Amino acid sequence: FEPGSMIGVQLLRGDFQVASFGTVTHVTPDGRFLAYGHPFTHRGEVDFFASAAYVHYTMPSLDVPFKIVSLGSTIGKIEQDRAVGLGGRLGSWVDYIPITIVVTDKDRDLRHDYHLESVREGHVMIPLVISSAYQSVDATLDRVGAGTAFVRLEFSSRNLGQRMIRENLFYSDTDIAVWSLTDLLSGLELLVDNTLQDVNLEHLKIEMEISSERKTATIEKATP
Repeated sequence: FEPGSMIGVQLLRGDFQVASFGTVTHVTPDGRFLAYGHPFTHRGEVDFFASAAYVHYTMPSLDVPFKIVSLGSTIGKIEQDRAVGLGGRLGSWVDYIPITIVVTDKDRDLRHDYHLESVREGHVMIPLVISSAYQSVDATLDRVGAGTAFVRLEFSSRNLGQRMIRENLFYSDTDIAVWSLTDLLSGLELLVDNTLQDVNLEHLKIEMEISSERKTATIEKATP
């Protein structure tokens, strides 16, 4: 790990990965380093995974040349994201949120478990969780279309004193993967964006059971 090395700034790791790649600028003997030479999110003080990276190939282009890169193991963390670049420290560990996603396709009696670790930065974490849950449903069902989903969400945090659990049933005649995430989005926004107290999530568990059967009802008549 030296000036000129490739480094990955990872936001999500586990069964799904999200990362950006750049170049190391400077490394000190005690393990502090500078990288990128430009901002990534420009959020100032941050807590992102710093990962090793391997460049397989540089794709030449007069317009937008780019590199084909693989992520390696986590080697430290990014602590600063400023206009002049990123600052981090090797051997330091990130305070992340563990996420468990369980999707069951009842039509095929198939269950897949996904395990992820996300950074805590709210504006980054919410879309990461939503996109991961969406990908989990699509990967398990291996189809796009109608269905009924029973969804159970469990948010754990020391700040709350007890778990927050939400259960609901959703039906869509177009794409059940999209509609099954409605409560997940509103629940995350409620916790992360509330103005009453900080909520530090310790664990997030998402369970979804999906079938193609239509489970809906219509009110035909109401008599006061």
